[in-house]
Amino acid sequence: MTKRRLWTVTGGVATVVLALAALLIARSGGEQPGTVLTGGSDHYDVRVRLDRLTTATTVADIEVTGRDRDRGEPSGVSVEAVMERMGHAMPSLAAEALGDGRFRARGRLFVMAGEWQLGVRLRTADGASELVTLTVVVPSGA
Repeated sequence: MTKRRLWTVTGGVATVVLALAALLIARSGGEQPGTVLTGGSDHYDVRVRLDRLTTATTVADIEVTGRDRDRGEPSGVSVEAVMERMGHAMPSLAAEALGDGRFRARGRLFVMAGEWQLGVRLRTADGASELVTLTVVVPSGA
């Protein structure tokens, strides 16, 4: 195969790969990479996307869905991180309501690498609360 032919084939493959990547991003709604955690309580399903696992500021996008049609969205949501093995407990971060069962919390959740329990506390209009606990591992050098 000549060098010119090789460059043509390589350029064609690269174009196809870039087009497929653009298509996948467009079909995913342009969602940015991150860590996605899912769990639930008696009345709600929860999906949390952390923009990055770091000891610096993290953004947690939280989606809450009621398990039955009559269950409204929570009146408040907060997140808190605990590393039981080391005795660390981070202050709770209140999440801002974005509408349609979506909430966003921003702040420092983790102080070191390792396994953490991320608690998502859901407060209902009647004053009750439910806790969804999710496990996440923050990598070294985060």
